[in-house]
Amino acid sequence: MHTMELRPYQVKKVEETLSLWREGKKKLLLVAPTGSGKTVMFSEVAGRLSAEGKRVLVTCHREELVQQTFNRIEAYGLPVCLDWGKSRSNGKPIVVSSIKS
Repeated sequence: MHTMELRPYQVKKVEETLSLWREGKKKLLLVAPTGSGKTVMFSEVAGRLSAEGKRVLVTCHREELVQQTFNRIEAYGLPVCLDWGKSRSNGKPIVVSSIKS
């Protein structure tokens, strides 16, 4: 399992997101510029929530990003599966899918 090395601004964004979630806000949007590590940040959020027994759905708007996102999350050693094309969710708490699925 690879550990995620978060930068200070990423830690702040992850903590803010989880804090808002725990306050009951369920429709959250984390906005960050290109190259800021959004995949690392949402992987950290997904990993923490799945460790608490929550299920997480990560959707990608472009098909080529589905596999790339799955690979990155899997590389962190998190319990992730694909629900896209011929691949179907297998009960793991983190699911990566396309919007079309």
